[in-house]
Amino acid sequence: MVETTVRCSLKKKILLAAGGIVVFLLLFVFAIRITVSEMFHGIAAEKATGLSAVAGWDLRSRWSRSGSAALYSPLSGASG
Repeated sequence: MVETTVRCSLKKKILLAAGGIVVFLLLFVFAIRITVSEMFHGIAAEKATGLSAVAGWDLRSRWSRSGSAALYSPLSGASG
């Protein structure tokens, strides 16, 4: 009994691999473009609602004052 094996030629394998890479890169670029545009839309919406004006809470800002608050700072090394 003679077994026949179907082999793809080297040229066909290279073309399939190149086509797969091109399709993958196109999908990747498309996904990145959507992500970046959504980020910009989010930033614009944040500025429109005023959420960007809200400052974050900085714990170190309490200790930047001089006076009695500086004495009790954990960074000053004062004990007591």
